[in-house]
Amino acid sequence: VAADSIAIIDANDSNGSRKESIVDLVAAMAGGGLSASGGQLSTQANTVTSYGDASVTLAEGMNYGTAQLSADRTLTLPAAPTVGDVIHVKAPSNLAGFRLIISRAGTQTVDGSLTIDIESADGAVSLMYVAANLWKIW
Repeated sequence: VAADSIAIIDANDSNGSRKESIVDLVAAMAGGGLSASGGQLSTQANTVTSYGDASVTLAEGMNYGTAQLSADRTLTLPAAPTVGDVIHVKAPSNLAGFRLIISRAGTQTVDGSLTIDIESADGAVSLMYVAANLWKIW
């Protein structure tokens, strides 16, 4: 598929025929929650990413903690999300009294706040990017 093309009739150019690569067509179709690679669409919502005892940038899909915290940790939202992106965050089973902070990137907010905390071991939150610089908890 990655090397294939399709023929189209361009209605805006006196019905002239054109050739378009499938890779370019699929990339143009990919939006929130989808990625394109080699002419194939993939969902990002089912991506599973683990994080340990460290501050990290979150990925679209499920992010879950695998280690007890040894200090406050900041999980930063993606810098260039697309409207419709969803992020799930699951805290590790032991926060050891430390804060697990979800922080904005750039000028984003989460329901009007700059950060939110998960305060309980095994606590979880889901966020959706709904408009420019705006994440909502749901």
